[in-house]
Amino acid sequence: MTREWLIAIIRWSWIIFLVVWFLTALTAKRTRTAESFLDQLTYRGITVLGALFVFDRHWLERFLDAPILPWDEWLLRIGAVLTVTGILFAFWARFHLGRNWSGNVTIKTDHELIRTGPYARIRHPIYTGILIAILGACIATDTWRTMVGFALIILGFWLKARREEAVLAKEFGPKFDEHRQLTGMFLPRLS
Repeated sequence: MTREWLIAIIRWSWIIFLVVWFLTALTAKRTRTAESFLDQLTYRGITVLGALFVFDRHWLERFLDAPILPWDEWLLRIGAVLTVTGILFAFWARFHLGRNWSGNVTIKTDHELIRTGPYARIRHPIYTGILIAILGACIATDTWRTMVGFALIILGFWLKARREEAVLAKEFGPKFDEHRQLTGMFLPRLS
């Protein structure tokens, strides 16, 4: 596969991801409670800053743009595979969550605690899939700038996941505590 094809696979994977994410958001249940915009600022700001580092090379042109490894096509191949794999995993988790999904920290009307499919082992598998896909884009780009962005996105997702877990613990009590003990936040629990 040529360099152009691999870059196109990564780019189109993200375009398809955004389109599917937007369209499926239209089917979510009605929100019962949600955090305020001010409460979202910290994790959203960190995540957006990280995304700018990863995806907008013009914004930080030449800043930390040195490659980590000498360029080789295998980096692009690994990056493309991880991007597609991560997006497919995020889709699986998103569709499994169904109408309970929200892009914000919310409780939906008739909210359900999903503990099957990817949620049987991971509490936030959508974030896991997105992080794998972003790691793929970072490996394909192979710059310090994208790795700094990746670290910022992990921090933003971690902060948001902590808020989500506090809301879910309040809503579902011991049921969520049990789920937390049996699962990992972004990776399956080893024990």
